[in-house]
Amino acid sequence: MPFIPFPLQRSMTEFVLTCWRAQTPGLTQKSRDVGASVVAMALAATLCTFHPGVTIGVGSRKEMLLDNQGHPSSLFFKAGRFLEYLPPEFRPAYTSAHMRLVLSNRSAIIGEAGTQVGRGARTSLFF
Repeated sequence: MPFIPFPLQRSMTEFVLTCWRAQTPGLTQKSRDVGASVVAMALAATLCTFHPGVTIGVGSRKEMLLDNQGHPSSLFFKAGRFLEYLPPEFRPAYTSAHMRLVLSNRSAIIGEAGTQVGRGARTSLFF
């Protein structure tokens, strides 16, 4: 199943990549039902797949919104599902633990929740 972003999602992706490449901070507003969470996790998974050693942080006010085993609305579920649907020639091997997804190329997506958001390890990008 291809992931085909609509114009607002493409704009978000371009903005995040521009900030990441320039190593400058950026802020975007999110409203419901625009797919920002899906775009963020797809972009995190893509960057980790094609850039070895990248660490991307993901924050939420509640831990269960980040990683709720098997629940489609949780962010780590979205990242895992995105990786599963990649073509085999691009699909990386990865391990998944609570609020952590580690790829075989030493890249990782790590989660932080509640009042501790932003206080963890250094990251290349943080959503």
